[in-house]
Amino acid sequence: MHAERHEPTDRDREIYSAPSLAEQFPIRFETDTSVETFAGCCQGCGAELPMAAVRGPITWPIGKRMANLEALGLCEPCNLLTRFQVRFYDDGRYLVFFGDRWVAGALESAAPGWLPRLGAWLRRRLGV
Repeated sequence: MHAERHEPTDRDREIYSAPSLAEQFPIRFETDTSVETFAGCCQGCGAELPMAAVRGPITWPIGKRMANLEALGLCEPCNLLTRFQVRFYDDGRYLVFFGDRWVAGALESAAPGWLPRLGAWLRRRLGV
């Protein structure tokens, strides 16, 4: 499945002007919870995007209890931008926005090797 292409919006340009996730990670909370990496996949081809190719602000709308990630990843082979919105909480929970709803998960319940499984789950959810 290939994603439909759209012209970048002003908001897209604003998001993509932020630093890469490679420059902003890890995300550390005062509770000693941390998010060490991010695995986003291209909505066109399903390839995992390196953190250096994903850009966007990480904001803290409710103090150090929740980090909001709004980002765009550029897949160079597809020349396609993929949108990501994730909320990470200080207790290890996270919410990922897919289409029209939030999907919950927990960092702490993930066994070793969770990152590849999360990437595969994201690809299935995106239909690639």
